[in-house]
Amino acid sequence: MLRKSLDCQGKEYVNTAESGFTLVEMMIVVAILGILSALIIPRVNNQLNEARTVATIADLNSVNTVWTSYLLLTGRTVGFSDPVLTPGSLQPVAVADLAKFLHAELPESDHFGHPIEYRVDVWPDPNVMMARSPGKDGIFEASYQVDQLPNPDPPPCNGNLGDLVIVNGVRLYRLRNPPCWPMT
Repeated sequence: MLRKSLDCQGKEYVNTAESGFTLVEMMIVVAILGILSALIIPRVNNQLNEARTVATIADLNSVNTVWTSYLLLTGRTVGFSDPVLTPGSLQPVAVADLAKFLHAELPESDHFGHPIEYRVDVWPDPNVMMARSPGKDGIFEASYQVDQLPNPDPPPCNGNLGDLVIVNGVRLYRLRNPPCWPMT
């Protein structure tokens, strides 16, 4: 920036070049960076949560593939009887025991850092298996509607607030109420 300074000998003003920024220029730059980060950071967090949800669903689908292979190899049928499934009606099984039983590697936790819960109807001779993740919020629901297919339309606001559940090949998705708080 050019500044005028007084020449002491000639008593005239001389243009001199000084390096650096003024305080006002620095404050404007900091304000612009603050506004940009306030706009970008929530969107990046939403994308990361969606990526974690997709990765958890992929893990549960791979567990489902192993389970379906087990049922086909042993000649059992795939299905369940009640339209409403409560996890309390199924026995929890340790991941290590189920992995040894299925001769496969099973994920112990989802991509949000919460443990995946595995439940079967009768152990050690199961016919129904539930693998579920609590999703982003880490809280499990009490029951799931089995006869309803997951909604193909995206939820209105934030679809990361729900359980991710696979029961014998059927993917269930339970949304929290209200799914949109805080507003994004």
